[in-house]
Amino acid sequence: MKCEECKYWEETDEYEPQECLQGFCHRYPPMQSPLAEHHHSPNDFFVSRGFDWCGEFEAKTTSDAVVILHERYIKGSKKRLKRLEKEREKLNIA
Repeated sequence: MKCEECKYWEETDEYEPQECLQGFCHRYPPMQSPLAEHHHSPNDFFVSRGFDWCGEFEAKTTSDAVVILHERYIKGSKKRLKRLEKEREKLNIA
């Protein structure tokens, strides 16, 4: 349960390149701190790293059949992951 897997999180490249993903959490509306030195725009959401987490996590949903099948039948199975890797090597797929 990481931010990058949450339906409220959106990756961004607005900040300096980092070693990890950064993004905005859209779980709650942006809030302006009275201590802030500058005025926030309406689009200022909380910035987090992809590996961060909180108690508000909700998994992203998808309609991509390949992702759904991978999550359901392959992810977490060492045997199936190994078999998939062998097939990719045979077909020269990255």
